[in-house]
Amino acid sequence: MSVVVDGFAGDVTVKQEFPQSTNPERAARLVVELDHGRTSRPGRRRDRKSGMLEDSLGVILGEVEVRAVHDA
Repeated sequence: MSVVVDGFAGDVTVKQEFPQSTNPERAARLVVELDHGRTSRPGRRRDRKSGMLEDSLGVILGEVEVRAVHDA
């Protein structure tokens, strides 16, 4: 999907981290990747035992905003 901030679009991909796994817990893990664009900033967040992806949504959206400002 594309997220637009102040006219600047950034691609955000949400997918299963291990789609071929037969382990239900592992198959349920998600990963969010942000388009790298013109930055070397990290753009990947994953479900982990230490924290779920849902807990990082604010950080992910903040990073989309930072990238839009950077592109501007």
